[in-house]
Amino acid sequence: MANVAGSLKTIAIKSRLFAVAGDVDAKFNLGGRENEIQTNGDNTVCVVQTVMASDIGGLKLRIDDKRRDQEFLTSVRDSGDLVPVVVTKASGLTYSGKMQIIGKIETSTKDQTAEIQLSGEPLKLEQQ
Repeated sequence: MANVAGSLKTIAIKSRLFAVAGDVDAKFNLGGRENEIQTNGDNTVCVVQTVMASDIGGLKLRIDDKRRDQEFLTSVRDSGDLVPVVVTKASGLTYSGKMQIIGKIETSTKDQTAEIQLSGEPLKLEQQ
């Protein structure tokens, strides 16, 4: 079976479904732990683990002015609350978790897209 790659298919933010622009190369980090190696005085090492948030960067969502998508995304960001997010990759795998929009929401009137970045709790693979 061939490995399937490509843009994310869809993303649901607080139960609102968005298509992802087809040319997007989203940066996808499930979260979890980050390892650091620290040396000891006796030439041994210690692994120090730090919990890290999940991140999805470089997202370009197709937005619809009739649905007031830009206002919806702004209200989610401004709430400061972690909200449910469900992401489906090109391969069909689906991940879910609680995330928040960080940084600016930059919209393009030419493409009818909103570029966002999400960060939050570690994402979990949904049962297929």
